[in-house]
Amino acid sequence: MSDLKFTCTGCRNGCVITVCYNEEGYPDVKGNGCMRGVLYANDKIRAMDEKETDK
Repeated sequence: MSDLKFTCTGCRNGCVITVCYNEEGYPDVKGNGCMRGVLYANDKIRAMDEKETDK
C-alpha cells in the first residue's frame, strides 16, 4: 500500500498527516500535533476502506 497524506481538520492546527502502512498492513499515523489527528486519520482510513468494500 502507498502512503497517504492529507491535512487534518480535527482541530485548528491543520497538521499534515502521513499514514504509512507497516509490514503487517497496519496504519502508522505521523505528523499529528495532537491526539485528534490520530482519531481523524483512523476515521478517514475507515471511511476509505468502507468505500472500497462497497464497490
